Amino acid sequence: MATQKPRITVTLEQGVYDTIRGLSDAQGCTMSGLISEFLSMVNPVQQRVLQAVKKAQSLNVESKADMVASLEASEAQLTEMLGPLLALMDQLAEGQPPHSNTGVTNSNDTTQGENKTTRKARPRASQLDIFDTKTQKPKNSKTQTRKSTKAPANGA
Repeated sequence: MATQKPRITVTLEQGVYDTIRGLSDAQGCTMSGLISEFLSMVNPVQQRVLQAVKKAQSLNVESKADMVASLEASEAQLTEMLGPLLALMDQLAEGQPPHSNTGVTNSNDTTQGENKTTRKARPRASQLDIFDTKTQKPKNSKTQTRKSTKAPANGA
């Protein structure tokens, strides 16, 4: 069945092509579907960029210089904020666990020549039914009160 959607042809660098091919294989989708989904996700941002470019084209030289300075300052802030996230993603890609998980081991892992004894993981509060998710407070069976079926003493 032919599609009514517009089509384009794109020429890619080999590294970009390899990345898209790898992602599409890993996700079990077509390369064109992956690219289409990606472009749909970034389209709202690209629409803002388009509006900014059109606005910039109508500005005078002094206003353009101010806008460039503002954009460079924003880029520096974003780079500072995203730096730790990108470093974490690099660690994960290299197979290193995040810092908070450095002591965590898989119960199936065994080192050669050693027999490890694994401890059973402690159940979470939600699994023990000791945490009330509605009130966000711990349940305490000793202090819990039951609804009484008796009438109040003051006659109300």
